[in-house]
Amino acid sequence: MHKKEILSILFLGSLWGYYEVAVGGALYGVNVPYAGVFLSIIALGILGMASKLIPRLGSATLIAATASLFRLVNAGPHYCHLLAILLLGVGFDIAKSMVKREKPILIGISGAYIGYVLFAFTITYLFRYHYWVSGGLPKVLRYVGINGTLAAMGGSVSVWLGYNLGKIISNFLKGREKFAYTVAIGLIFIIWTVGKVL
Repeated sequence: MHKKEILSILFLGSLWGYYEVAVGGALYGVNVPYAGVFLSIIALGILGMASKLIPRLGSATLIAATASLFRLVNAGPHYCHLLAILLLGVGFDIAKSMVKREKPILIGISGAYIGYVLFAFTITYLFRYHYWVSGGLPKVLRYVGINGTLAAMGGSVSVWLGYNLGKIISNFLKGREKFAYTVAIGLIFIIWTVGKVL
């Protein structure tokens, strides 16, 4: 894996993690309905950008793992949220492996659904988290059917936007590798520093 890819993964994962802590904390703090869906839509946009900047399969999972680590360090061990973040990245990678990269809208839809299905079944039947186990299969189906569909609808737009933004950034950075590395390292440092004081 090249230095450019590693820095891109660390930057985008840190950005996602910061967003989860700052915006997610505010949304959950005032009990905004479907706050998790809103967070997923923006996260899918970040992954859409990544699919252009880092086309390597598995990069979405690594970005999600970085975001999960950021959230763990700066917001504590809320394992349900950490698992949801990680599996959204896994779902996006699975979608990328099934769909042509030039079809970001379809990747956004399928990535959201796959991520939500993976999370719902894993948290309920593998980890057997009591909140999910008590609701059983109806809760799983309702979560995927309602939350997953809303995330897929929003993700179809955000992934398309992210992918095209990634194109613009990629073209701008051609021949500016040293500048890009310096900016990326600086932003990663700033994001993690600010994250500690949130």
